[in-house]
Amino acid sequence: MEKDIDIIRIENEIMSQYVNDPNPRPWIIAFSGGKDSTTLLQLVRKALSKLKPKSRRKTDGARRRYGRATNPR
Repeated sequence: MEKDIDIIRIENEIMSQYVNDPNPRPWIIAFSGGKDSTTLLQLVRKALSKLKPKSRRKTDGARRRYGRATNPR
């Protein structure tokens, strides 16, 4: 149950950042296909889908980024 609360909090933060962002430029998420970027993309898309259409004033998109995998140490 605690994980659900964290996800809701994160989605609310994403929605707040989006609605209150004074910059008209679109949000673009670099997507590598890894776990981190997949999670981020899903969270952002789910959060933005919860906004009313009139609040979704920016275009958004994901861009595939080809790169080498990193090995955390």
